[in-house]
Amino acid sequence: MSTVSIKDNSRIEATTLAPVKDIVAAVSDRSIARLSQEGLLVFPQSIQDSPDLDECQMVLEKDSGGYRSGNLMGYLGYQDEQLVIDSRFASSAGDFFLQYMMYRVLNIPNLSSLSIQSDLSTRLFQFHVFMFPYCLRGALRQGIYRTYIQHKYNDSHIRGRIDIPRHITTNIPFTGNIAYDVRELTADNPLTQLIRHTMEYIALQPYGSTLLGNIRKEVRYIIECTPSYRRANRSTVLEYNLRHPVNHAYFTQYRMLQQLCIIILSNQRHAFNGQENRLHGILFDGSWLWEEYVDSLIGDSFFHPRNKLKEGKQHLFEGGTGPIYPDFISRSKQHPIIADAKYKPISNIHKEDYWQILAYMYRFDSKLGIFLYPDAKQTSRKELHMLQGTTFHGDVKAREDIIVAKLGLSIPDTAVDYADFISRMSPCEKAFRTGLLNTFNTY
Repeated sequence: MSTVSIKDNSRIEATTLAPVKDIVAAVSDRSIARLSQEGLLVFPQSIQDSPDLDECQMVLEKDSGGYRSGNLMGYLGYQDEQLVIDSRFASSAGDFFLQYMMYRVLNIPNLSSLSIQSDLSTRLFQFHVFMFPYCLRGALRQGIYRTYIQHKYNDSHIRGRIDIPRHITTNIPFTGNIAYDVRELTADNPLTQLIRHTMEYIALQPYGSTLLGNIRKEVRYIIECTPSYRRANRSTVLEYNLRHPVNHAYFTQYRMLQQLCIIILSNQRHAFNGQENRLHGILFDGSWLWEEYVDSLIGDSFFHPRNKLKEGKQHLFEGGTGPIYPDFISRSKQHPIIADAKYKPISNIHKEDYWQILAYMYRFDSKLGIFLYPDAKQTSRKELHMLQGTTFHGDVKAREDIIVAKLGLSIPDTAVDYADFISRMSPCEKAFRTGLLNTFNTY
């Protein structure tokens, strides 16, 4: 088994990736949209859910003499090769920052139980199981999945097509019943049965009660919707869902939930040990995780429009033209402040990022914009003052009323374990909030 670990937003030499050449060949210079269609799980569940994760983004992009990684983190496997993409803040002790963001954003309290010493196949399988509550919540927000199922009845209240052969076999001599078939729209269907089987499987795991305990309401609802559940039908239900992927135009969240359930019930940790002949794995968009994590820190002071849920949509022009979703808009109506969460390194914030935040500032009549980013250094703040004048007239000077600030959150990189990381993050988060408040006061 060949395993290579790399970090996000980094340049990797070709020789480093040589042991996983088949994975590199499968993902390099291929869009994340295409890889998602081939079965690779990517969170958030839709490319359109994350403004920073466009369809053309790649896991690995060829560079001169090597490759460059982006904001995607996670695990990939292909035959006997495994590629781990950690956050750039990971240390030799583990990628605690990724685990911490997933805990804060996805509400996975027992993710810390993933031992960095455990084999990669087990960790990958557990990651899929731990994502089940999040995917189930997202799917049920769209409502329970219903589809038409052919049901067979034999009673005196005929309300469908008479099944003559079955009626002759069953009801001769005649006893008053009629055998008939009815096509009914029901929530008790192969997909909800698949979800039920997955819940029952997870419940048997050592961490199952804790994991399902966080979604008691959703679990109870699925149980109520699947009265025909039988443990003996698991293989049949699994096989049906393998042949019938969800393609409903409305129930989009159920597609990934179906994939996740299939992986869990197929117990593909064995496949991850080299018996799987196709690319598989799970990836997380660092930009999305970072933005949602920042919201958990500053949500009391900022509105957070969400492209994913179509919440808080704003417009550039009248008549609903030019829809926009700024990451954060301060709750102060008198002195609005625009904040933009950037997961990428501060050195990679380029002109497009400046143009975007300045456009938002102009639209909302704001004099202050802030980039919020994770930093390996001490929490710091830097100000950029807008210029006025031109070099042609020799009157270029800095304005004092238009400011773009950069505020970094220090990420501990010397923690010995996950518990130590959490204790070190607390003062860093406090310093981050203090720096933000000081920016408010300065403004």
